[in-house]
Amino acid sequence: FIVILFIGSVMPLGGISNSSIKSLEDSVNIFKSGSSNESYDLFIGAATSESGGDGSISTIEPDGSSQEESILSTLEFYTNEMISDIQIYGEGSTPTIEISVYLKFEGNDGATADINFVLKAGSTVVESEQITLEDPCTSTLFGGNSCSYAVNIINIEIPVSGFTVENGKRLGLEIDASIDGCQSQGSGIGGGSECDVMMQYGDIDSTNSFSKIEVRANALSQSAVKVHMTGSGWTDSEVLEWSPNHRSEFRTMQFTLQIKDSFGRDDIETVNLIMSTNSGATVVFNKEFEDDDLTLDNDGLVGNYTFTYPLGIEPGDYDVVLEIQDIQGHTVLFQHQGVVFVEHDIYLTLPSTQPDTVLIAPGMTSSVELLVEHTGSDSSDLQVVFDLARSLPSTWSESWDKPGGYSLTGGGSSAKPILQIDVPEGDLSTGPDKLEIEARAFADIDGTTTEVAVIEIVL
Repeated sequence: FIVILFIGSVMPLGGISNSSIKSLEDSVNIFKSGSSNESYDLFIGAATSESGGDGSISTIEPDGSSQEESILSTLEFYTNEMISDIQIYGEGSTPTIEISVYLKFEGNDGATADINFVLKAGSTVVESEQITLEDPCTSTLFGGNSCSYAVNIINIEIPVSGFTVENGKRLGLEIDASIDGCQSQGSGIGGGSECDVMMQYGDIDSTNSFSKIEVRANALSQSAVKVHMTGSGWTDSEVLEWSPNHRSEFRTMQFTLQIKDSFGRDDIETVNLIMSTNSGATVVFNKEFEDDDLTLDNDGLVGNYTFTYPLGIEPGDYDVVLEIQDIQGHTVLFQHQGVVFVEHDIYLTLPSTQPDTVLIAPGMTSSVELLVEHTGSDSSDLQVVFDLARSLPSTWSESWDKPGGYSLTGGGSSAKPILQIDVPEGDLSTGPDKLEIEARAFADIDGTTTEVAVIEIVL
């Protein structure tokens, strides 16, 4: 009899319960920001300085030894404070949040234990559930223990709309037990044992089994990427149209990233920024961000990536995607509205020899030289016509060296139009204090002459 008891006392504690552990296949899930949710395993582990409570709730698998605590006194488990609002949903047509906990009920025959599970968002109770354990196990003689931990599955129903854990609040789980029918005789020959309900959490006996909570959510839903001119800030207007043959300083794009994972920085595994065309078939760049590329700002990660696109890049629509993979293998794709490299565009400025102040004198002719550049695609031709946006006084006159306009053949070509202004004799005090020069570009589109760009310069 003693030999049989000894063999039972040294068997692995997890030997019985492992058969009831739900096995989850590894997978990489891809979903778009703000529109889809994925399954998260929230592991129950040892308390941290950030989580507080009796233990922590985290997306990171616990490692090291497991912990055992009695739940006759309430145990409280918390996540870190959320760094952005997160909406938590359940699984199934009748949404439920599944809680898996390793429990061990010790006591005498006839004893029962009621276990209460309370799910909280901040200080607010979301839902609760109670289960009853029967048939407690009994400690063996001589201090041995034949009782094993077994996994218990608890399903808590929540509304279809889910619930919100607000920025700065914590997702919490409280567990407590009460026992009925306990004799509490103490150990001894033929005697019973003290009654208790124990919970095990962390890495259960180093078997990669865990007490955990399963939810659906999108922890990264408030992340985003914007496209700017270099030197811009997050709140500045985005630049969504770019010219294939512009000057180099106007071909540098600044991609500004803001990454917010409600569960915190440690939940983020990789960050990639991808620009492509042909519906993703042709990749222009794929930037993988290192830790040093991103800085912590208000508990989120921010970073910039500048890209100078090649002169003469093909016109068309380009996709911009921010790809974030978290520690559980979810890959979240943030589909930016995209950018366009335009077919037709012009840039109007002054040659280096032309001052931006035009001098006039009675009875004299003033000349202004301009520089217009075709910044559109290599394959497009433009006709650019110039005029004054505001008429000169009736006694003044203006003329262009090419009244019919200037032909620009292909992106990168340029012309230097010359405006001449004839100023009459007499008092010029009523003359204009500025010249508003307007350039209008036209292209042949499907056999029709179409205005494709208008730009103005003020002297």
